Amino acid sequence: MFHTHVLRRFDSGLRIDMVVLFHGGHEVLDFIEPDEGLGGLFCSPSLEAAKSHGPIVHVFELDDDEVLTNYALNYDIDDDELNMAFEQVCGEDDLWGAVVSDDNVFDSDLAPKDFGFDDMADLSWGCQRYRCRLAAALGYAAVEMSDEHGISYCVNELADGPYPL
Repeated sequence: MFHTHVLRRFDSGLRIDMVVLFHGGHEVLDFIEPDEGLGGLFCSPSLEAAKSHGPIVHVFELDDDEVLTNYALNYDIDDDELNMAFEQVCGEDDLWGAVVSDDNVFDSDLAPKDFGFDDMADLSWGCQRYRCRLAAALGYAAVEMSDEHGISYCVNELADGPYPL
């Protein structure tokens, strides 16, 4: 898939079982604050993409089952569990496509002010925040997201780290 993996040694030999993600910025981070900004950190499987956002890079190593893929979110999660989590973090049925299906709000006819946002950019950011919070509500430490780098990830407070690179 899109994940960058690292090999870890176990008594039984080598196996691929980790997703490695990078976050670039301008300050050293000790933890992820779930109630600020995005509610997580944008991360990339590409070190170069992370470096484009700042000279200080942090790394996360997550087990595969800690990462909520777009496929799993849309096809594998129990409908009742997903609906309950969505209601908890967002509750706006008209935003389902942007939050769960990762649809581009700029291609929609959504009116940002109907949802308390100033403009489409603010609405897009808000839907990304809801998606990150949705992953946390479902027990995942990260979720796939579409952005200017292709597939990125929002890593939330359930993840161990961040660790400076």
